[in-house]
Amino acid sequence: MKYINIAKNYFSYFKNKDIEKLASLFSNKISLKDWNIELNGIKDVIDQNKIIFNDLGQFDLIINNIYEIDKIIFAEIEIITEKEEAKVIDKIEFNSDDLIIKITAYKG
Repeated sequence: MKYINIAKNYFSYFKNKDIEKLASLFSNKISLKDWNIELNGIKDVIDQNKIIFNDLGQFDLIINNIYEIDKIIFAEIEIITEKEEAKVIDKIEFNSDDLIIKITAYKG
């Protein structure tokens, strides 16, 4: 349940486009991979989040289901913009300091 709460904070900060709070959840060695990109390091991941926020414009994020297995979260989410609705599964992995070390997003 501990990591579910951190993940819920992550999604809340993402939804609110709060880069500083997002960064506070990330390990310096974070990696981000989705259907378009693969990045390593906190600077590149933060910069990519800024690009994503700009591209999305106004959006809503809904968590449909969320599961915790060890230090890994699987979340079924929907991102709704003026142009589209995307269903995504995020896999969020944590390190021993309870920071996010890896985010993998699958569009489906």
